[in-house]
Amino acid sequence: MSRVSKGRRLLRSPARLLGPEGSLSRRLHQRVLLLGIIAIIGFVFVIVTGLLGAQNRQERQFHEAGLQATRAFDSYLLDVRSDLIATAAALGPSADQSDLLRQLIARRPTLFELQLIDADGRILIQRNRVGRPYQIEVSEQPWFSAVRAGYSYLGAVDFGEFSVPTVTLAAPVTDELGVFAASLVARFDLTTLWNIAISLPVAESGYVYISDQQGQLVAHRNLRLLYSDATLQSLIGRSPQAIADGNLHIYPALDGRWVLGFGMAFELAPWFAIVEQPLFEALGPSVMLALGMLLALVLAAWLVRSILRFTRVQILRPLALLRGGVERLQQGDLQARTRVPAGHGELSQLGDAFDQMTEQLQAREQQLRQSLADTTELKNLLDNVFASIVSGVMTTDLQGRITLCNLAALRILDYPHSKMLVGQTVASLRPPLNALLLPHVQSVCRAHEPLIGLEVSPVLEERGKVHLRCNLSVLRGAEQVLGIAIVIDDVTTLKQMEAQRRLLEHMVSPAILSQIDPDRLQLGGQRREITALFADIHGFTRISEQLTPEKLVGLLNRYLGAMADAVLAQEGTIDKFLGDAIMAWFNAPLPQVDHALRAVRTALQIRSAIEQLHEELPAALRLSFGVGIHTGEAVLGLVGTQARIEYTAIGDDVNTAKRIQEHSGINQILISAQIYQAVQDDVEVRPLQRIKVKGKQKPLEVYEVIGLKKQVQGAR
Repeated sequence: MSRVSKGRRLLRSPARLLGPEGSLSRRLHQRVLLLGIIAIIGFVFVIVTGLLGAQNRQERQFHEAGLQATRAFDSYLLDVRSDLIATAAALGPSADQSDLLRQLIARRPTLFELQLIDADGRILIQRNRVGRPYQIEVSEQPWFSAVRAGYSYLGAVDFGEFSVPTVTLAAPVTDELGVFAASLVARFDLTTLWNIAISLPVAESGYVYISDQQGQLVAHRNLRLLYSDATLQSLIGRSPQAIADGNLHIYPALDGRWVLGFGMAFELAPWFAIVEQPLFEALGPSVMLALGMLLALVLAAWLVRSILRFTRVQILRPLALLRGGVERLQQGDLQARTRVPAGHGELSQLGDAFDQMTEQLQAREQQLRQSLADTTELKNLLDNVFASIVSGVMTTDLQGRITLCNLAALRILDYPHSKMLVGQTVASLRPPLNALLLPHVQSVCRAHEPLIGLEVSPVLEERGKVHLRCNLSVLRGAEQVLGIAIVIDDVTTLKQMEAQRRLLEHMVSPAILSQIDPDRLQLGGQRREITALFADIHGFTRISEQLTPEKLVGLLNRYLGAMADAVLAQEGTIDKFLGDAIMAWFNAPLPQVDHALRAVRTALQIRSAIEQLHEELPAALRLSFGVGIHTGEAVLGLVGTQARIEYTAIGDDVNTAKRIQEHSGINQILISAQIYQAVQDDVEVRPLQRIKVKGKQKPLEVYEVIGLKKQVQGAR
């Protein structure tokens, strides 16, 4: 079968386009399809985003209208009520009360009626703008009890005898001594609110009206509905509370048209502002936007279909021919040719280039075989040298001369430049590193066996003493040994951290130890504020005469173990065990804001732990304890010699805590005045007489801890 017939067979075979191996043509087809799907999803996203944006704009528009209405109405009511309260405050000490009432009527054109009523319900002064005086039974009015109690009153809307919406406001009047003397009652016209409601713009034909809690209209542009007794619940089947839930609602309005509605509650009155807009006007732009986006989506789908067809004919079929040629080349057939026909643009050029490449590959095959052998040998050398690029790597020849090194080796061995290291022998390295490495390099060179984990600790001029871990192995060529590879790891920091960790494990709570930064721990001593705690077992000397040494140690460990657990539970640091006593401190090595309270809690936990221990021990072995706590400055650090060191706290305030403990009674927890000042909001205490301690001229003020206050116990 000729090559042309094979190419035609590839064109006719759809299996070659969608082969099981996942060919380039198939992936290209999938990418185009994926692009189309992404474009369609993008259009859908734009549609949804546009609709949501329209909804958000509609909600903002309604919210702004409702907010404008409530602000205007609240401002009006606040102004009226403030004026009434101010007038009531001035009536008490004033001798000319009638003049003050006339001034109030003059300031407030919307004021219909004004009454001054004494504490027994008698009308002292009555002023009316229009109509006859309004006769009422004062004691039966809803505002009477509220005003007598000293509160101002805002009543419900009433259409009454004036045929306009009014509201009653009342305020207490007190005498010069602040005693209730009378009630100032006013009825205001709400027509101003009606004017505000019908004048607020909402889009082109939207509007705002006001309703009270019962659904009775307070202000509406339709006067017939305004003066009727019908409520919103009876007219539209919805209460004002349901409309004012913060969401948009669709429902038939008072005039029967479907509207989009939104409600908002007043702050100063039990009323609601209802914003409505005809449904077609509200949703019209969104519907047009959705239709436009849908049309764009249809056009995008048609465009994707056209791109897929073009891709299949103009790209995928030529790619199938290219794929066939590549597969034959992968099988080692350097005579493979694609024979991509002309007319496919860059793909035809790519096919011609591939055919020329296979011809050149066939001519250079022999050259590549020889080059491959040389490259393999070089690759083996490079793999051995740079097997661990993070570590320092050096290679030497059989005479011990350094032939290659990386940047990590220069840094670890403290050489500024490779010229100072490459070309030198191992024997000429800086002492004492040369004396440490040279015998091992010679041994590996003779035995041809690797040396793993060699640890040396030289003292370098710039870095001082360092800890190095070295691995030495033989570099082998094709037929013989070429030299030695030396891999160096700097483990100085790791060694220091391990030593510090082992030391601190015996002194510090595990919770604190896991947070300690070794670089911040000042080994030579550091002054800082701490809270010191000393706890002692009373009567241990007496009972020691009655027990064998083994039982005595076991009993002591149980008491000291309970104390130590209490200290570590509050993340304290145990300094040492002093026979039958324990010394601990808080706020070091890590800061603790509540270190004084932690010490008190530790003492209380010691009390609880010993009480539980007494339940397990016979009466003869139940020992008491005493605790002393004080806070102040101390020096913390490592003291001792290289043969014996300990991490401890030293200072006069530490001694003071010990002296306080020595004055403690049976099961008594004593704290200093400094501790009490820090924990007085959290701890119940009992003051004691001042005590005279060794080393102090003045007696110390001490307190006995009773327990934690209830709020602290509840918080825990």
